[in-house]
Amino acid sequence: MIGLFRLPPRRGVWPLAVVVGLALCMATLASVGMLSVPAGLAGHSLKLADSPPPAPSDLVATAVSSSEVNLSWVNPSESLTDNYVYAYTGDSCDGSPFFAYDPGSPVTSIDWTLLSPATTYSWVVTAVSTDGEGLPSNCAFATTYGSPTELTATSTSFSAVSLAWTNPSGTLTDDYISAFDGGSCSGSPFFVYDPGAPITSLVWTLLSPATTYSWEVTAVTAYGLGPASNCASVTTPVAGAPFGLVAAAASDSEIDLSWTNPPGLLLTDSHVYLWDGSSCSGSPIEGTDLGGVYAAYSYHGLVADTTYSFEVTVNSSGTEGPPSNCATAQTYMEIIG
Repeated sequence: MIGLFRLPPRRGVWPLAVVVGLALCMATLASVGMLSVPAGLAGHSLKLADSPPPAPSDLVATAVSSSEVNLSWVNPSESLTDNYVYAYTGDSCDGSPFFAYDPGSPVTSIDWTLLSPATTYSWVVTAVSTDGEGLPSNCAFATTYGSPTELTATSTSFSAVSLAWTNPSGTLTDDYISAFDGGSCSGSPFFVYDPGAPITSLVWTLLSPATTYSWEVTAVTAYGLGPASNCASVTTPVAGAPFGLVAAAASDSEIDLSWTNPPGLLLTDSHVYLWDGSSCSGSPIEGTDLGGVYAAYSYHGLVADTTYSFEVTVNSSGTEGPPSNCATAQTYMEIIG
């Protein structure tokens, strides 16, 4: 048999081809009994080079908010030193990743944050061992949650507005509806309504007539608030007109009026307008501010046996609404004697 031989001394590193060739030669000689193996190595196979680990499997990407995606996967059973996670824009893992994350040790899940809303991203994961980085996993993609869309605001009365919108896809837990003074959703909202569950419509009440308001809606997940929807604004109409005005003579100088005020909780003042004659055309000869909200009034100091006409309006938040119907009555003839 041939004894162990030594490589001739060399400065630096031997070329890989030389090392591999010598190793194969030694393995062949040992297999035919021409090379003796030291007792300490007996029973050990000759390993030429270690291989990188296999690819991780079952990579799953799940959007949990408008800016965060949860990634999870299964690592190979080999002894690993790390994982590399590569992120791409779009629903495929083609081209160059926009970011590569090194957690510093083997992991099987991460939360990828600081993403843009309503945007699709994709990822692959590789396993790393002392022998290098292995092949990539399957490509997994997810789309982050977006904001509610198509928010509209429509006046349904002088004190109520109907809101409607479309929620983003995903698992939502709630919606927050923010109301602002003015038409631009700027500054701080004067009220934020929490319905306690995801909804797509709402009637907002107790508003002032002839006033501009605006709204935004945000969707809520278990991880927090998403981005706001578009801003929708509307100006409520003026208060409705009183109706059912009736005028009835009470004496030769008095006519009593009664009417029904429009519905609403924000009426502030009533006005009575007086005309000579049987119509409410032209300018009234007199207007009386009643100093509060009333549904009846007695007009005194009129001329006997004279026809008068009346209209009534009501104010809300300083804005006068449209007039009621025109009511006409004639005072009694003066009784002399």
